[in-house]
Amino acid sequence: MAPKFRRVSIGLLGLTLALSPASAFADQSISDFKGHWAEQQIQAWITAGNLAGFDDGTVRPNQVITRAEFMTMVNRLFALQGQATIDFKDLPATNWAYSEIAKAVNAGYAVGSTDHLIRANDSVTRQESAVMIARLLGLKSTQENTLQSFKDEGDIAAWSKESVAALVEHKIVNGLPGGLFAPKKALTRAEAVVMIEAALNVKKASAAVTYDKAGTYGPASGTEKVQGNVVVSAPSVTLQNMEIDGDLILAEGIGNGDMTLKNVKVHGTTYIRGGGANSIHLVDSVLVQVIVNKKDGTVRVVAQGSTRTESVILQSSVKLEESGVTGAGFTDVELSDQLPADSQIEILGTFDTVEVQATQIHVKLSQGSIEKLIAEHTALNNTIELDKEALINHLVLDSITKLLGAGQIKKATISEGAEGSTFDYEPANVEGPKRDEIIILNKPVTGGGFVGGGSGSSGGGTIIVTNPEQYVQTQDFGYWSDQEAYNVGFKIDLTKLSWNDITSIEVSLQDAQGNVLAKRTAATSARLNQLKADDLQYGDLDGQFSAAFIERNAAAENDYWASTAYNFAAPSKAVITIKDKNNKVYIVTNNTLSPTEPIIVANPEEYVQTQDFGYWVDEDAYNVGFKIDLTKLSWNNITSIEVSLQDAQGNELAKRTAATAARLNQLKADDELYSGLDGQLSAAFIEREAAAENEYWASTAYDFAAPAKAVIKIKDKHYRVYTVTNSTLYPAAPEEQVASPEEYVQTQDFSYWAGQTAYNVGFKIDQSKLSWDAITSIEVSLQDAEGVELAKRTAATAARLNQLKDSDKDGNGEYDGQLSAAFIERNAADENEYWASTAYDFSAPAKAVITIKDKHNRVYTVMNSTLFPTAPEEQIANPEEYVQTQDFGYWVDEDAYNVGFKIDLTKLSWNNITSIEVSLQDAQGNELAKRTAATAARLNQLKADDELYSGLDGQLSAAFIERDEAVENDYWASTAYDFTVPSKAVITIKDKYNMVYTVTNNTLYPTPAP
Repeated sequence: MAPKFRRVSIGLLGLTLALSPASAFADQSISDFKGHWAEQQIQAWITAGNLAGFDDGTVRPNQVITRAEFMTMVNRLFALQGQATIDFKDLPATNWAYSEIAKAVNAGYAVGSTDHLIRANDSVTRQESAVMIARLLGLKSTQENTLQSFKDEGDIAAWSKESVAALVEHKIVNGLPGGLFAPKKALTRAEAVVMIEAALNVKKASAAVTYDKAGTYGPASGTEKVQGNVVVSAPSVTLQNMEIDGDLILAEGIGNGDMTLKNVKVHGTTYIRGGGANSIHLVDSVLVQVIVNKKDGTVRVVAQGSTRTESVILQSSVKLEESGVTGAGFTDVELSDQLPADSQIEILGTFDTVEVQATQIHVKLSQGSIEKLIAEHTALNNTIELDKEALINHLVLDSITKLLGAGQIKKATISEGAEGSTFDYEPANVEGPKRDEIIILNKPVTGGGFVGGGSGSSGGGTIIVTNPEQYVQTQDFGYWSDQEAYNVGFKIDLTKLSWNDITSIEVSLQDAQGNVLAKRTAATSARLNQLKADDLQYGDLDGQFSAAFIERNAAAENDYWASTAYNFAAPSKAVITIKDKNNKVYIVTNNTLSPTEPIIVANPEEYVQTQDFGYWVDEDAYNVGFKIDLTKLSWNNITSIEVSLQDAQGNELAKRTAATAARLNQLKADDELYSGLDGQLSAAFIEREAAAENEYWASTAYDFAAPAKAVIKIKDKHYRVYTVTNSTLYPAAPEEQVASPEEYVQTQDFSYWAGQTAYNVGFKIDQSKLSWDAITSIEVSLQDAEGVELAKRTAATAARLNQLKDSDKDGNGEYDGQLSAAFIERNAADENEYWASTAYDFSAPAKAVITIKDKHNRVYTVMNSTLFPTAPEEQIANPEEYVQTQDFGYWVDEDAYNVGFKIDLTKLSWNNITSIEVSLQDAQGNELAKRTAATAARLNQLKADDELYSGLDGQLSAAFIERDEAVENDYWASTAYDFTVPSKAVITIKDKYNMVYTVTNNTLYPTPAP
């Protein structure tokens, strides 16, 4: 039966790219695409090694592909390597396509839906693939009526029309018969090949001009026109007096450095992917569209002079600023739905329209104005902050939004979906169907006063001042490590609010929900006078104060403050409330607690000691023990305990956390119950398919990969962090040799693969008994007859196992467990996405050994000792070019027949030779005697003699004496020989490729005396 070769070494569903010799074995017998409209392109891809077929010899050009498969093809052909951090709801990190989709997102051509789905396994449609390719190449449509040639133009989604048009204009895609584009039709394999090839051709044709060194480029006067795209990939670059026909890409290579455009006009899109806090300067320039997408950190983009842009799309944190603008500057700004959560957007200047599509971001208008700001219905959980010098003329809310700050909003339209939005201060005019369903935190009440914070009327004519920041300014609010206190600084403007007018000062710490954690109050003449005296003594009556909050078990009083008890829970904000003798109340809040950095304890072992860290056989778990010195770090001070398992590289495998009062109290109770409060604890890690919680720990999922170390991290309420590590796993989970491995793994073909000059090892894993999710490593080795390893291929990383797993998947998404590993000659160790491979000199193997380990350290080892077919012997047609006969005669001194020959080592090296055989024959070709060197030891001995006596010139000889029986020595295995006179000598040499070199010497001279 012909051997069955799996696609493990070939790739993704028969439609992937060849990345190494082991994966480049395209089946040249594939024929199901003959006569297909894409036959020429498919054949070219197969010839180039970019496309391989299925096991049955087909390509299946009309079979549809998924979104993930399409991204994989694009990534490979365009050599995309960088990966973004992704978090799609429908794409676990264990999915085979996770890294490929991360590459696609990083390259900017793949994005998820607004509900954070990527739909990796859905068929990719023609319009979806068009959008991806257009994004990748940065293509825009330049014609108005491109799509009118298609009868189904109306079926093309609005979000894809420009991309489809751009690809049609660049001849990357065409229509289908009948004048249709069929935008929702699933893309076939053949269409994918043709589209990607055409896209590559467009990319090559529009090769970019790159500036990768600091300096000024462009003429001092006049204008330099640049065709195609321009890439800037280094900091401190200035482009001046240029007109760029294509796109301008300010690449990641700029880092956090600066870059300047002076009098530059860009007809395409300007992509800002690099830059820092003082960074991208646009001076007297014209940009059609600007897209900001810097992967890490915030970039500052400044428009100056006559600069104007038609639109700016923000996809990452940015400070967008107009400075000394005489032109239009930034007009329309879109806060894209691709903005990551918690992005910070700060804008300064005059803007026409700002459209918010993103979710959970913070937008700050520091100064200037926005004519119209729209929060789309998808823009959820956002905060918009207006400094007191900022203005929004028209605010349109289609989603719930929090408006902070004392800036002015002239008109607010509250639409369906925006009910429940909160405003620090009421807009001048509110309209819209939900205008009565917003919350104003500081609003007028009956009697001429104001109510603040939503607490209701204060009564008695109390007035909540609507612009308190003009009277009281917040200052520092942070943790004061020297004093183990939270300090709240503030300044009273005594020119507007004098000491003589103040009747009380109250400073409180609050949590995120506004609950008071602690409060300090000065509400008597004595305390106020004491504060005033300090202000005079230390600040010459500058109005600067601070209130420090330390841990207190009970309320306390001193000359300055009456203080409540405080358990030192971490605050989220500080609130300063001042009242004057006119019943006015000034309330300011500081929401910025700094520093937020924890204090890393330098000597954590004095507080926390590691104990046992090992495999717990009875529970099939890894247990981590540790002890807290409660005399130095008490239970009352601890705010969280985190225990994690990590691999050798520090990657987290699993984590258990107790970070709530309830869990910490439960651990404390157990410590008291079982150990009398000695601080000894442990966390046991079992296999978990999903995150889980109990009364002690919140635990992550854990696939039971073997850990290299355990890390214990404890935090206290003073922001101190105690981290200790145990890198000694003992005992480890013992390896257990499975007694009947053949029930789990079956050997299949083990043969020489003539078409690829390789030895192929096939095997099948029974997925019903040993699933892909349980496997931690697969090792396939070739061995000689003595069990000495000749070569090995190993998949022992999650990435490689996922790649093999994906290759095992059939067209229905099922796994049959059939795999193979092909061994080619390698001069050195090598790696690809499937295997880590050792060097291999292509010595013929006697057996193949497959060893599989699972996450419970069970070992499944099976062996195949039947190599069939073996590498066929091939007689070299011109052996004399490799081996030359020399003397062949009777050696009187030794009474022997000697056969001399020379190997041309420049053509046939010692390292390639596997056997040398010299035989004497009579005139009819009957063998009279034979001497053979066919082991590594004998060949090495002959090589050593060649080096010792001849300097490795390849000259050798074999002497035949009379022998009554076969004998062996260090050099030869020799047959018996009755000393019959020979007629010829035959030298036969084989190499590791089973090539056979046979030469004959028919001239016996001298002959023995009669």
